[in-house]
Amino acid sequence: MKKEELVACFEKAKRNCSEVVGVVVEIYEDRTSELILNKKDNFDNKLKYYKESYDDNLNHKKGPARIIGAFISEGIATLDPEYFGDTSHWGGNNKSG
Repeated sequence: MKKEELVACFEKAKRNCSEVVGVVVEIYEDRTSELILNKKDNFDNKLKYYKESYDDNLNHKKGPARIIGAFISEGIATLDPEYFGDTSHWGGNNKSG
């Protein structure tokens, strides 16, 4: 994913009045990833942060992380558990269905 694709994702979410933009960040040091859910009332601030903090290839300018994916959702209830793969290592109660 490139920065222009991330920007396009946020712009599409704003045009469509979507509720959430999900951003997947990979942490280099421990080769894990995290999912950040950005709510619509904060799209502009978060996009500004991503533009300032990440280079064109979405590597963080000051830390060992990079953005590896983004998607639009209508809220947490609409997230497909299959998207996340095996979540057994996340801890807590992760069982769906």
